[in-house]
Amino acid sequence: EDYDAFCLSYMFTYRDFEKGTLGLAWTGDLKNAGGVCEKNGHYRGSMKSLNTGIITLLNYGKHVPPTVSHVTLAHEIGHNFGSPFREQGNGRMRGFGTSELESLGIQKFLGTCNSKIRDTLGKL
Repeated sequence: EDYDAFCLSYMFTYRDFEKGTLGLAWTGDLKNAGGVCEKNGHYRGSMKSLNTGIITLLNYGKHVPPTVSHVTLAHEIGHNFGSPFREQGNGRMRGFGTSELESLGIQKFLGTCNSKIRDTLGKL
């Protein structure tokens, strides 16, 4: 589909993705294709809209609570705006908990995300 009429387009589904995946999004990047306001274009052999994401409401055979879906949507939109994955290489972000964020230092974590998002927004 061509979603050029929108800065960002999301689909909600009731599909149980592998390995507990709750959402997927193209990450905004100033050097590569993808993310918020990216125009439909030729990518990996076909036309694609990379200003998109998907959220599932089914995980391991159970309905995902609304609170989890809301956090997942916010998380994926963060990627669309340029917030990077914590683990580079496999294209997936592993789960993390509050204690892990505390050990990272929440300000450092947010500072990294915010600078990437600011860079992306500055180029729109």
